[in-house]
Amino acid sequence: MSAVSVASASLDEDRAARARAVLAKAEERTGASRWVRPVRPLEPVDTEIPSSPVRAAEGHAAEEPAAGELVLPVPAHLSGLLPRGGLERGSTVVVAGSTSLALSLLVEASRAGGWVAVVGLPRVGVLAAHQLGLVLDRVALVPAPGPDGPTVVAALLDGVDVVVVGPELCPSP
Repeated sequence: MSAVSVASASLDEDRAARARAVLAKAEERTGASRWVRPVRPLEPVDTEIPSSPVRAAEGHAAEEPAAGELVLPVPAHLSGLLPRGGLERGSTVVVAGSTSLALSLLVEASRAGGWVAVVGLPRVGVLAAHQLGLVLDRVALVPAPGPDGPTVVAALLDGVDVVVVGPELCPSP
């Protein structure tokens, strides 16, 4: 591993630690820690990318990991609503007036192993999310982050695949 790789890994660990600290503070302030189950640590993943087709044939995947995909999947019946047939990383999608539609767009991303977060929607139903098909082990809920809302959203954007932001956190025009 080169010095640049080590420095990058250290920077990523620092960002993740800061994000965890901000989320813990938000959970403490909102009381969410009482009803959100702790996340089990993930097993280490081999992030080595094969450099040749021969290595790919030896059992290493030839494609990029799921986290590197540019478009996250959505249910087939909703794919026609989005320009690329899914949720494009780095893009913004506005869903006005339908929490069910917003949650439905998250279903396939959570099933595919992606992390999703819902911030600033205190009335979102966990049972309804489960009934829609969301994998609740892959969902972070911050119902009412209070004055730390922008900081919580920024931390989540660094480490979560899809972040849903409630209307109270959106800046007014």
